[in-house]
Amino acid sequence: AFSLCEEEVKEAMAKWSEYVHARARDFFAGTQQLEEVLAQLAKGTDKDCDPVAGNETQCVYWYGDVTKDECQAAIRMVKPGEMQESVTYVNRVLAFMFATDESFEKLMALPKEPFRMNCGDQLCVHLAHISLATC
Repeated sequence: AFSLCEEEVKEAMAKWSEYVHARARDFFAGTQQLEEVLAQLAKGTDKDCDPVAGNETQCVYWYGDVTKDECQAAIRMVKPGEMQESVTYVNRVLAFMFATDESFEKLMALPKEPFRMNCGDQLCVHLAHISLATC
């Protein structure tokens, strides 16, 4: 079920790109970074699970990189205007790229750490499982 081939990665990217919020399109404007981030998301999840528009009762387990200390789902990316690659929490990237303005504003009021997941599994990366709780 896992390990997407190049064609499946492109299919997932095309599907998710329809849902990308304008704030993310503006942030990544004129760069390949939006596509690179979508590709990393696709490569880090099971092809049968959709972290953006999938069944909200189903967890989407992260198979990609994790942080050493807290075992949080993470990706490496070079942010626009920066030269250095940085590690970013997947659930924060998902919220930035796909959450509604209302949800995103509430999430941005939380501490700058990985968001808690409603399902209790910090390696779940389903957008619908991101919690507004701080603990």
